[in-house]
Amino acid sequence: LAYKGEEPVEVRRLDGMRLPMLKGRRVSFVKIDVEDMEVQVVQGARGFLVTHRPIVFAENVQYFEEGSQAFLTEMTRNGYACIEALQDPDSEQATDPLSFVCRPKEPV
Repeated sequence: LAYKGEEPVEVRRLDGMRLPMLKGRRVSFVKIDVEDMEVQVVQGARGFLVTHRPIVFAENVQYFEEGSQAFLTEMTRNGYACIEALQDPDSEQATDPLSFVCRPKEPV
């Protein structure tokens, strides 16, 4: 599937969304893949991250290609520790070498 051109995209803060389908349950995992907007996503989900404390899998090309620490700094501010998601040479499962796995520093 090829895409050419532009289209408007609605941007909403995760902290501002009502999620009645959760019915009080905790979200345990979040994947972030937003093409260089990772810091803004984390900033817009600060309350969500504090409340749910999910493990976060996030692509972050800016770190791997440009050395930017912005995403890691923002995750640290939110009480997370991040490690690079590396390819396991003994596994046939592919992993994304441009990503991080982040977990809350305190036990959940």
